[in-house]
Amino acid sequence: MIVYFRNDDVDKLTPELINLISVFVKEQVPLNLEIIPGRIGIGSTLINNLKKVIVKNSDYLEIHQHGFNHFEYESYNEFPESRDSLCVEKDIKIGKELLEKKFGGFFYPVFTPPWHQVGTKHIPILKKMGFKAISAGFNLKYDLLDLSVHSDLSTFDKKLNKSRFATVQELIEKYNNFKKNTTKVGFYMHHRFFTTKESLEPIRDFLKYLKRENVKIVKFSDVLNENRFCNTS
Repeated sequence: MIVYFRNDDVDKLTPELINLISVFVKEQVPLNLEIIPGRIGIGSTLINNLKKVIVKNSDYLEIHQHGFNHFEYESYNEFPESRDSLCVEKDIKIGKELLEKKFGGFFYPVFTPPWHQVGTKHIPILKKMGFKAISAGFNLKYDLLDLSVHSDLSTFDKKLNKSRFATVQELIEKYNNFKKNTTKVGFYMHHRFFTTKESLEPIRDFLKYLKRENVKIVKFSDVLNENRFCNTS
């Protein structure tokens, strides 16, 4: 059994992102960071400062590509079937080359489509570009290695106009249910919702629980290179 954590929508180096990274690094647990390349700019502060953080904590942080600019061309979809394949290929290529150039070996070719959607006709583009896996929603099947995520660690309640965070008890229960049917369990989150350090407490406690249970918590690259599993025991 392995577990991985994915944080989406990285485009600015915010206090919320720094605090989330700090939780994982302090617990010595890997965190997968999904960067939106079309939003960060070639000489942005995000690139320079985030790279410093990653170099310092390279055992626990890894970068992947989160679409291109997270633009919604159709309902919750940046890469729908209706988009021209040449335009899609151009976007993905520009984004991947930027991440490779600026982050070097800290970037690993896993593609995380915004809203977990990408037209199946565009999958050959990902394979052509050298992506080794796709991380999308649970039960979405694509012709690439599947690094699906099973549950969001926070939800935004539009009616109440605030975020709701899963308790550690809820996270443990979800994990124990998911592991009955799979050998790898994925959780994802959006750092912008965790606006206080207190909101991160359930995540910290959940990481401690997994470590006590000797669960292997991994970066995406570790899944593709099983001999590199990070054992948290």
